[in-house]
Amino acid sequence: LHLLFLRVHVWIAAGGKLFFRLANRQDAVYDFMVSQPLNSGQWIYVGASYDYNTGVARMWIDGTEVAQSNYGVFHFEYFF
Repeated sequence: LHLLFLRVHVWIAAGGKLFFRLANRQDAVYDFMVSQPLNSGQWIYVGASYDYNTGVARMWIDGTEVAQSNYGVFHFEYFF
């Protein structure tokens, strides 16, 4: 599977920071990252969402919202 087909990404970036990416049907990419690094050596719970009605994307760590960005309404691509 080629990475271009993966339209929702959540990973740990350089410096231990949580990173979230969405890509729409026109291949535009919407990124955001938490500014503080994650604690290493322990379990954490992470979540990310995009609300189509408002255009707002959010990230959570251990149930606390840590990032929010308004990208506007768009159709993102996904393959399952």
